[in-house]
Amino acid sequence: MKPLLHMTHRKADPDSFAGVLWGVEVFGGYSLIDNPDLPTRNLIEYLKFKENFSWNHKLVIVYDTNRSSALPFRPERFIIIDHHDSVEEELLLEAERVIKKPRASLSMNLYDISKECGVSLSKDVLFSFAVALTIDTAFLRTARSEELEYLSYFLNGKRMEDVYRVILRGKIKNLEKFIEDLKSLEILDKERKICFLRFSEDDHFFFFVDTFMYSLDCEIVVGKMDWGTWVYSIKELTSKVFSIAKRLGGKGMGRIPNFHDIRKLTEMLKNL
Repeated sequence: MKPLLHMTHRKADPDSFAGVLWGVEVFGGYSLIDNPDLPTRNLIEYLKFKENFSWNHKLVIVYDTNRSSALPFRPERFIIIDHHDSVEEELLLEAERVIKKPRASLSMNLYDISKECGVSLSKDVLFSFAVALTIDTAFLRTARSEELEYLSYFLNGKRMEDVYRVILRGKIKNLEKFIEDLKSLEILDKERKICFLRFSEDDHFFFFVDTFMYSLDCEIVVGKMDWGTWVYSIKELTSKVFSIAKRLGGKGMGRIPNFHDIRKLTEMLKNL
């Protein structure tokens, strides 16, 4: 077999990392984990995974990637294995093959491929799938029966406590700063249930969303940052909220760089 490189998108998350881990276990080859986020770094440490990158490859398998701008580098020959609703046309034309089925998480597709081919997966790969699926369903908040069924396969004797420890460890580096951030909480609109806070760190925003959003009955959370603004919402509003973010210069997933006009954003959100 020609030397393979298994590669994530930039700023690797657990779903893309799980893809690489799966590929290395099933096919062998090299690996590239680009600038992993905190949960992914925790998962890498937990599994004691060692990246093994080399330019001596002939074919690249790219996981969990549907945009060319998300690639760490532009490979000459590559295959895409993905789960998003759509893949950029440029990638579709350049890729030698695209294996894609829209699902909540890439891990579900990889599990199906393994099962169809009669490949047994290690506990490490299955655990990485559990972490990926938990994050891709917003801590299971958006999970449906299908996702929960797959999660039961992935846990394989592990507990959700193990998953949460990997995801959340190190999120709050400075407890005093986080408490100060919480003190800035305001309800900008009671009818639409828009919560607003000033956050000193991105991880504080995501920790609030993951642990406080539903207990405070927030439908939309707006986070004011030094670099701009985050906006996040319940699943049924996601497409509309992200559309507003994009109109304001958003770069995807509710991140709006260099935007600080919270009043303007609030008025737009009220009219959803």
